[in-house]
Amino acid sequence: MIDFSEQGNKNFKEIQLLIFDIIGIKFGVDIEQVSEIYELIDLGQMKGAKYGASWFHEKIPFRQGPVVYKSPRLLILRDQETTLGIIIDQPEDILSITLDDIHPLPSLLEALNRPAAIWGIALKDEKMILLVDFYKLFVNKEDKEYEN
Repeated sequence: MIDFSEQGNKNFKEIQLLIFDIIGIKFGVDIEQVSEIYELIDLGQMKGAKYGASWFHEKIPFRQGPVVYKSPRLLILRDQETTLGIIIDQPEDILSITLDDIHPLPSLLEALNRPAAIWGIALKDEKMILLVDFYKLFVNKEDKEYEN
């Protein structure tokens, strides 16, 4: 996620987003939050894995029926204190987004966005990308139990 304290830094002009798709909705996460990406060929391989992982759709509920992952990937968060992971679907690309491409959430959506994991919208090449802060997905105490 963008550290807005950097806005005062005149050299700060863009961030790199990993773009992924969940049931047709585009999301983007600051690539600085991700340390590793694993392909999940066998979802059973998560059992006994050294990483605690959650499915993205369990952290951000989707109201339009079951969520089916076509090409799931395990992203390990870059965090020195924990080994948390999140499973996403269909990582597509890494895009450079300028601050001019980023817009705040409409106030109506912001009120429903708890724990505020979606922090903005990027408009890029006529695509709307919801910007996600992965760290804010893990705000519950039980999520911290994945620590090694």
